[in-house]
Amino acid sequence: VEDRFGSPVEGVKVYLKPDLEEEAISTDVTDIDGEAVLKLVPNGRYYIEAYLKDILVYQSESKEVYVSGSDKSKTITVDAAKLNITVYDYDGADMIKGEDLRGELVKGGEIFGEAETTDGVLRFGHIPFAEFTLKIYLGDLQVYSSKYTVEKETAKGSVRAEFYDVTVKVNSTGLANQSIVESLKGVLKRRDIEREFNIVNCVAKLENVPTAKDYMIQLYFEDEKVGEFHDIEVNEENQEIELRLKGYVVKVIVRNIDGEPLSSDIVIALPTGERVTSFKTAEDGSGLSAPLLPMPYDIHVYLEGIPVGEEEISLSSDMEVSITASVRNVIFKIYDRDGQDILKNVKLEVSTGKLKRTASSDEEGNILIKNLPIHDYKIFAWYFGFKVLEDRIMIEPDTKELEIKALGVLDARLRFLDSRKNPLDGGEVLLIFGNEELKAEIGKDGSVRVENLPNTTITIKLFYKGVEVDTQPREFNLRMDEMLAIFSSRVHQATFKILRGDGKPLREGIAEIYVEGNLTSTHDLKDENVFTERLPETDILVRVEFRGRSVGEKVIYLGETMKEVSVTTSIYPFEMRIHDSAGNPVKDALVTISDKFGKLAEIMSNDKGVATTIIPIGKYNFTVFVGNQTYSYTLEIKKKMTFNFLCPSRQPMSFELIIALAAVDLVVSGLTISKLSGSFRRTGRRRRRRRVPRI
Repeated sequence: VEDRFGSPVEGVKVYLKPDLEEEAISTDVTDIDGEAVLKLVPNGRYYIEAYLKDILVYQSESKEVYVSGSDKSKTITVDAAKLNITVYDYDGADMIKGEDLRGELVKGGEIFGEAETTDGVLRFGHIPFAEFTLKIYLGDLQVYSSKYTVEKETAKGSVRAEFYDVTVKVNSTGLANQSIVESLKGVLKRRDIEREFNIVNCVAKLENVPTAKDYMIQLYFEDEKVGEFHDIEVNEENQEIELRLKGYVVKVIVRNIDGEPLSSDIVIALPTGERVTSFKTAEDGSGLSAPLLPMPYDIHVYLEGIPVGEEEISLSSDMEVSITASVRNVIFKIYDRDGQDILKNVKLEVSTGKLKRTASSDEEGNILIKNLPIHDYKIFAWYFGFKVLEDRIMIEPDTKELEIKALGVLDARLRFLDSRKNPLDGGEVLLIFGNEELKAEIGKDGSVRVENLPNTTITIKLFYKGVEVDTQPREFNLRMDEMLAIFSSRVHQATFKILRGDGKPLREGIAEIYVEGNLTSTHDLKDENVFTERLPETDILVRVEFRGRSVGEKVIYLGETMKEVSVTTSIYPFEMRIHDSAGNPVKDALVTISDKFGKLAEIMSNDKGVATTIIPIGKYNFTVFVGNQTYSYTLEIKKKMTFNFLCPSRQPMSFELIIALAAVDLVVSGLTISKLSGSFRRTGRRRRRRRVPRI
């Protein structure tokens, strides 16, 4: 016997009948291999009927078995199959795994088949094709009940049981514990069912919750239960369950040590230190919290950021808490430097952190400052607007009155050094304190004594050669009489070297030093080609003049002491060699060099015919005086040059020749000038005269 899928069927009762209406002549039940053996069957033709659990699953349409003198074998296919039903949640998205599911097939009010599973598939074994009522249970909860027809097509089927996706929303309207509510943990309970979940942003998603009417939900913050809800019913997909948390109010009353109401800042926190809520008490010292979840809390009292009181509570209902803060009123008396007289017209400031209290002395010199926490403080006093006291004090629980001496008004000695720690040779200093400014001249030794200064932080502005320069430090705190303050300034030394274009020293002309556009010094290069200046840290311009002409300049930013600053000018050596037409040196030839500004130089040739000078690069007019002859020409000088000048010769039948060669280190030598005679006489016919052009 095989099922519709060709698998052997066990437990099928097989009948062999001569007629369908007659009793079977032989019967047997199939074994695990699906085989049934019908014995002692007489020869003849027979019908076959098969039953599985009393349901007819096979019946011959004719006498299909013919027995004649030997054993016969027959294979039949019955209307049955192995029934496997997969259980999904209500929306069919998830197979229900990990749950102890139990399935029942009911027919005629009796259980026909049962199956259990934890992997989500109910395996009923071979079930005849018929209509049943399928029921599925989770413990005592029925999560599915419906008709189910077993056929070949439904033998491997699935159902959607009443496992619903549920959203739990926690309503914390009005509660101060918003941050806590957003991260609570919860448990959904019912007998053997227990589902844990986490609240995220007041919402929790629970999937595949079996339907029931009597769930309980408990909410926890860490190990503290903050809410419990009963008779929660789950009966539909995507159901929303709203849980409204209940909170309780704390009334806090704060007073200082003197018994006066204190307006303060209240912070309610968890024992772990996490802040829950805060509020401010009124002038009468009282304040109310927002509703809080029932659990332990710490109450902290602050006065302008300073902790002044603390109380632990375990909240289970509305309650009132009274706290005495470690705060009291204090009277200050400020004396002069010798401690003889109480100063009036004093403004006092007491501060620590964010807390700051100010008050002025009354006619008797008393200064009352109210509500000072037991703490240490910075204290400042101003006498006629100037700070004359800076100190630290400690307010103790029994401190009612404090007497403090002010240091008074002091003198100061200031000394200013350059970047090499040498005293400055002058300058001006501006001292700034409050809205006051005081100028003082610095002596040649770099020192200055300034009288009658308040003992406060005084800002220094140093001016050297008219330029403000940075100092280190930029300010000093005057704390003692005749206090010496030393300042290093950004004043540096620089050594300047003035050079010609060929790198040799320039020993003629004027070097001018400009500081921020102002001329501060000049130097005659004849006396000092190399000179040292002390200058402020800024842009420095060095400008060189040569015979009334600007021949070079250099801008530097003097950021440190510079041992050598080379200023290269456009001055180069110039040499002229003068020869007559025979190639002999011409002595005492006068050469003048001029430009658009006038005569620049006038030089005389020596016995070797050489005239030398130094001139800037540029375009010049040269005039050469040889005897009673004058020769002029224009030449552009670009660098060091040697110029060869050949005086022209004037003779009959000859030509005038001027050769001017200009180049770097160019020397003309071996120049031969041939004089051409007026006529040439040769033997033979006379040749025609030929004009030689001027070159």
